[in-house]
Amino acid sequence: MHKVIVIGSVNIDYTIYVDSFPRVGETIHGYNKVSSLGGKGANQALAITRANVENKFLCFLGDDDTSNEIKENFDKYHIDAVPMTIKGVPSGNAFIYVDKDSNNEIIVLSGANFEGSVDVIKKHYDLIQQSEYIVLQNEINPLINEWVIKEFGKTHHIILNPAPGKPLKEELMPYIEYISPNEGELKLITKESDVSKGADYLLSHGVKNVIVTLGEKGSMYFSKERQIKVEPYKVNPIDTVAAGDSFLGFFVSQIASDKDIEYALRFASVGAALSTTKKGAAASIPSYDEIMQCMNKDTK
Repeated sequence: MHKVIVIGSVNIDYTIYVDSFPRVGETIHGYNKVSSLGGKGANQALAITRANVENKFLCFLGDDDTSNEIKENFDKYHIDAVPMTIKGVPSGNAFIYVDKDSNNEIIVLSGANFEGSVDVIKKHYDLIQQSEYIVLQNEINPLINEWVIKEFGKTHHIILNPAPGKPLKEELMPYIEYISPNEGELKLITKESDVSKGADYLLSHGVKNVIVTLGEKGSMYFSKERQIKVEPYKVNPIDTVAAGDSFLGFFVSQIASDKDIEYALRFASVGAALSTTKKGAAASIPSYDEIMQCMNKDTK
């Protein structure tokens, strides 16, 4: 099993469940509220942990009460975190609204997540160097991602989840082994509406492997050698928060365990689907045993 490190965001999420989203100027009543550990980095680190793969999680916290709540959650979920405190700023929060059709709208207050610097990350150079798989997202200072990709891309496996969507510099693409956008993020990066054309763009610019998540339509994998369509695992979703993060984390857990691509994609698909059957972010991420129970049913 290979060493994994996640460098990314952590929040406390407040999820409010509503029948429908309010129109401008409208007041509505919610019917439930859930507080949970969240943030793409934390969710992905937890998914890797839940798959019984050891990993380190580098993140940034403020010097506020929320940081204490986050640390309590690290202990609760057995996340091996290396938090770096940024003084004078709040920790990250997200406010999530989920309607009766399981659609969500999210407002993120990034706080300390975006206040971290390359100089601070460099203090953990040896820890990053010792890892073989490095997982990144777009919820931290982009200069950190750029430095990590350039510094370690030639010697390590870089996995980038380009979410939230933003343009990706072409000069970084040859250093990325796996990139996992959804359809919207793929179009934003490549300017291509067609998934295959978007994947071809990334591959032609040096990315080694492209995984496009398609929501309820499953996912697609592209490399220069092959293409794989992964059908979705059927469930009755109630909350899609953290589904994409679960997919990415579970996928990484399997390639870091030397599983083949098809198996890793299927494992990730089942894990992401199961996460939609529970409310919240971290609280919804399933265990290895839950995923394997469903995987084994599929093979019978």
